Amino acid sequence: MSNLPEFERIKSITSVPGMKLIVMSDMHRGDGSGADDFAQNSLIYRYALEYYLENDFTYIELGDAEELWENENFDQIYITHTPVYELLAKFHDSDPAKTRYIKVWGNHDLYWKQHQDIYRLLFPGIEIHEAVVLNDSILMIHGHQADPMCSGPVAAVSQFFVNHVWADLQRGGMKDPTRAAANPGLCNEVDERLHKS
Repeated sequence: MSNLPEFERIKSITSVPGMKLIVMSDMHRGDGSGADDFAQNSLIYRYALEYYLENDFTYIELGDAEELWENENFDQIYITHTPVYELLAKFHDSDPAKTRYIKVWGNHDLYWKQHQDIYRLLFPGIEIHEAVVLNDSILMIHGHQADPMCSGPVAAVSQFFVNHVWADLQRGGMKDPTRAAANPGLCNEVDERLHKS
């Protein structure tokens, strides 16, 4: 029996010769404060997007693009990172068959599951998905679905901590000790849960 929920809003992609995909996740675009983990990488990220745009890649944003656990208001994230959203708009087409911008929600931007109408003000016609399936054989999800700290009832506690404690600690200069690169065991546990499902 699977530990994973039924997926909602799955985007199916069939690759064609010459198709190029780039997949990124966990940007955690924030409000520009000391708690904004993305801010110091904004310029290099924009250069990367420009390269992928000019070279006809389809861009898949695989969750946690926005840091909506620390920031309850998307408006400030948009204001802070307007150049990023202007670049993303160049990938987007309101025709789902022509768009080169595919967005998947993660746990830190789960808000989009219920509020894609707000994102559609920037990207008319966009569908925000829980999963992407490539060629009926490769499943792409954010991964929070297999981590009990990031989904289900415990996620509300995690979100409260991130919003009301962690963000203030970051603004005071504390660095994130939970990075996967520094804690490979964390990734292994989640990978194992996904593999067993």
